[in-house]
Amino acid sequence: MLVGSAVFAVGAASAAQLRLDWMNNAGGTATFTVERKTGTDGTYAWIATTETGATSYSDTTVAPGTTYCYRVKASSPFGDSDYSNEACGIPADGLDVTVLTTGSGTVVSAPAGIMCPGTCTQSYTAGTVLSLIAIPATGSSFSGWSGGGCTGIFPCILTGNTPATVTASFASTDTQSSATSSTPTNPAPSLTGFSPAAAAASGSDFTLTVTGNNFTPNSVIQINGGLRTTTFVSETQLAAAIPASDIARAGTLTVTVFTPAPGGGASNGLSLVVEALTGPSVAVDTTGTPVSGIVTATLTNGLGGDTDWLALAQVGAPDTSYLQWTYVGGGVTTRTWAINMPADPGQYEFRLFPNNGYVRAATSPAVTVSLGNAISSTGPSIAIDSALATPGSAVTATLINGFGGSTDWLALAAVGSPNAGYLQWIYVGPGVTTRTWTINMPDTPGQYEFRFFPNNGYILTATSPVITVGN
Repeated sequence: MLVGSAVFAVGAASAAQLRLDWMNNAGGTATFTVERKTGTDGTYAWIATTETGATSYSDTTVAPGTTYCYRVKASSPFGDSDYSNEACGIPADGLDVTVLTTGSGTVVSAPAGIMCPGTCTQSYTAGTVLSLIAIPATGSSFSGWSGGGCTGIFPCILTGNTPATVTASFASTDTQSSATSSTPTNPAPSLTGFSPAAAAASGSDFTLTVTGNNFTPNSVIQINGGLRTTTFVSETQLAAAIPASDIARAGTLTVTVFTPAPGGGASNGLSLVVEALTGPSVAVDTTGTPVSGIVTATLTNGLGGDTDWLALAQVGAPDTSYLQWTYVGGGVTTRTWAINMPADPGQYEFRLFPNNGYVRAATSPAVTVSLGNAISSTGPSIAIDSALATPGSAVTATLINGFGGSTDWLALAAVGSPNAGYLQWIYVGPGVTTRTWTINMPDTPGQYEFRFFPNNGYILTATSPVITVGN
């Protein structure tokens, strides 16, 4: 039975990426195999198999300026759909920015790279959010921006992949009349605190909210003296986008606020602690349970972040794919979580993630969920009657300690092929935990293996020893 087809298009996502989007006509029951070729005359090859129900995929293994073409097909143990239409795209090279200045003043950027006059042209990774900040010289004031879609006197924010030329205009205050020459002087900013109070090393991008006094729309948050893209909230609050690169390793960062002249200057500094992701662990009270049975997970030595969270997921599923979740709680470092396991047999695990992100900090032992009461902590395995075979000869595989799910299945595949790239397959049978399967090996010499998958899915749960087929 065919499971549906997909129609999709390709568009630029960010640096060295192409994003694929398609319509899922399979009712959310199938995975999708993504194939790519280089150039319009290339040969298609597998690059990815998505999780069930997906409608998009971002290809990060591309080179800027190169043409790539894609097609997808829906797959399940029932069969494969036809391929979708072909769609091609070219990754953007990056964001090229040129800054011009008139009058006396300087323009700096966050992320760094532009300090004009001086370095006035710079290329950034496609998708970068770039902030340009104008700093008038003594005796000058900033009149505003023009070009690149920027206007007014607030920081100029650029993003995308289109080259931009921006002009910053400064006016001399010395030649103005006495009525207009008294330019208001910005007060010096001061810092009183920020949130979150700490960050986890190797965490994701996050927003840092800074509180203090005397902030202006031109005030910018600095991390270790480097400007960060800043949003003005009020005279007492700013928010900055902090990239993951700032917290790639444990240590202490200095947070300050800088306000351009006239007046202004740098605030006092406060320390942001980046905590090492060492120590947290997640234990379970059992490694085997019947379907829907209750399992208790215990987090110890947690990080205590307000947005740290625990998740239950299938073993082998991506970190963005989970079945249930809960926040740990602000300041909480030890937490128990008792939940009913899924009704589908398989192997599951509990995971800890800090800072509302998807960088895993701890993983529990696997919990095997089975239809029967006889639970083994070792999980399923596949034995074979021969590791050597001639083309077309019979080999028998034996599944031991299966889950007994009605849609669990066995497959024969070439060693190294993707989970969706199988040659033959068969259902194990509802309630069956031990099953033999005898089939003829392929006519093509090579190395092959039997694989076990639960729940009509592509989460590989057991693999047989390798079978070498030769003449």
